This record gives sequence, structure tokens and C-alpha cells, in this order.
Amino acid sequence: MASVLPMVLMAKPTKAADPLLGDVDGNGVVDIHDLAEAAKAYGSYGPDGPDHQVPGTPASSNWNPAADFDGNNIVDILDLLVIVKNFGATA
Repeated sequence: MASVLPMVLMAKPTKAADPLLGDVDGNGVVDIHDLAEAAKAYGSYGPDGPDHQVPGTPASSNWNPAADFDGNNIVDILDLLVIVKNFGATA
């Protein structure tokens, strides 16, 4: 995990519609509301499971793709760290 952390903390936005990394709710501010949304999705995975390893697996009921900043199809501690790093940023 230590080798992945620097990459996540230096990550750039990957979605044109989401220019502010860490802004889960898309309101232009990285704040406690974004952290709360990501916390609700913590541990969830998208369609096909974590890292798309299990094709056909449905997404978790609490899956929020906007909270998956590193694109590994799971909301984990590295995604929460992106919010913490950018906390207070505005678009």
C-alpha cells in the first residue's frame, strides 16, 4: 500500500465532468459533505467487483462511482485520502 499512496495523492482527475478531485457531490467544493458521501460508499465496489475481477458481479447497493478516485472499482482508504488531501479546495 505504501507504494500506491504517492500515486493516489498525486492523481489527476480522470473525468472531464469532475474537474475538482475529491468533490464527490460535484458542488465545486471539497468539504465534509464529500467525505460523508465517500464514507457511505466505503468498502463498496462497482459492476464486475473490485478491479473488475469478477465479471457479472452486480455493484454494491451503496456503490458511488464518484467516490472512486483511483478507478480501481472499489471505494477504499486511498479514495478517502484524496478527499482529505484536497479538503477545502474549490473549483
